[in-house]
Amino acid sequence: MTTYTITGEQLATVLTAQKQFLDHGDSQAASLLDWAVTAEPATFENAIRPAIKWLNDNCNPHAAVIVTNTDAELMTGDLYFKTEDYLKD
Repeated sequence: MTTYTITGEQLATVLTAQKQFLDHGDSQAASLLDWAVTAEPATFENAIRPAIKWLNDNCNPHAAVIVTNTDAELMTGDLYFKTEDYLKD
């Protein structure tokens, strides 16, 4: 297992995601996220595992989360179309 230490800025992003879990009434996911960053040295894997678990427990298999430094967005992929017909070489 590779361990990646997160920066203070990344930790702030994780804490923002935790707040969003709380804002949506999911205190369990927020607690897991809190545990992940405080129970042992903060690593990317420890920080993100609770979010992956939450996605699997609460969303369809096609859902994804985009996390930035200021917010987290749940993408459910209700509509999707991909084409390479118009790409130029």
